[in-house]
Amino acid sequence: MSKIAVIDVGSYTVRLLVAQVQTPGLGWRPDFYDRRVTNLGRGLDQGRGLDPAAVRDTEAAVAAMAGRARDAGAEVILPVGTAAVRRAVESGSEGREVVDRLSRAAENPLNILSGPEEARLSVSGVVTALDPQERPWLVFDLGGRSLEVAALPPRAGSDPLTRSETFSLELGALSLTERFVTLDPPPPDQLAALRAYVARTLAESLLNPGGGGGDAAASLAGTGGTVSTLGVIEAGLSRYEVGAVGGLWLARDRVGHWLDVLSVLTEAERRRVLGPAADRALVIVAGAAIVQGLIEHWQAPGLRVVEAGLLEGVVEDYLTGRD
Repeated sequence: MSKIAVIDVGSYTVRLLVAQVQTPGLGWRPDFYDRRVTNLGRGLDQGRGLDPAAVRDTEAAVAAMAGRARDAGAEVILPVGTAAVRRAVESGSEGREVVDRLSRAAENPLNILSGPEEARLSVSGVVTALDPQERPWLVFDLGGRSLEVAALPPRAGSDPLTRSETFSLELGALSLTERFVTLDPPPPDQLAALRAYVARTLAESLLNPGGGGGDAAASLAGTGGTVSTLGVIEAGLSRYEVGAVGGLWLARDRVGHWLDVLSVLTEAERRRVLGPAADRALVIVAGAAIVQGLIEHWQAPGLRVVEAGLLEGVVEDYLTGRD
């Protein structure tokens, strides 16, 4: 039995999955997870480059996670970078230098995922926790700077990844926090502007209910830190481990309830409400507004919490040899 590790350098968190691979069938199961908030993407929407302190924190987190993976016996370490890293590299040589630093920290090249690649891999991970043959699904993965969405129509006997429509939008919990939630707590006009922006962005996308990237009868499923956090507070958990809220149903009115509750609190007060997910207090208002916007856009009764996504998708991708 061998082990492989995936390190996801995200815009808000750095995450680790170490997986045990069971040959000859190449099945696998998670050994352990780890995560650390480093806020790598802060300030990018204000036209600034990556914050040096955030880069140092991210570099240290990557090095620590790579070391932990090696100590656990991981033979392969796969670091990937998403929206914040993409944006930094597009901005010029400073971003490429950061990629080099993070690659050295991981002792492996950092693979910078394009938006479509990130969406495909996220879907690959999500379908490890859903049955796409059972019904049509609309799946989203909400990150710090981007939103990946896929429509999965059911078709018995076929690979869901070959028939999914995937989209990547610049809607993220961190980026919209920096743009709209500038006061603590945000006043009603900021919250209204945030929700209006989310609704307008979704309406202008290809994600139309009942056609062209969506199915009004489909079941909605979500993954990412915001979704898990909403699951944690809905379930009233005092402790959290990955998988604790997987499969939980979040009704439309409950998402609206938590958005109403959290948006009138200061960040310090939100930390107390969030409990084991307190490190999401900075971005949870914008994140919850995006989730609520998705539910309203698709006229869904709620969503299923999925605690699998990009990390698991990279494992699947590596083991199946997808291009």
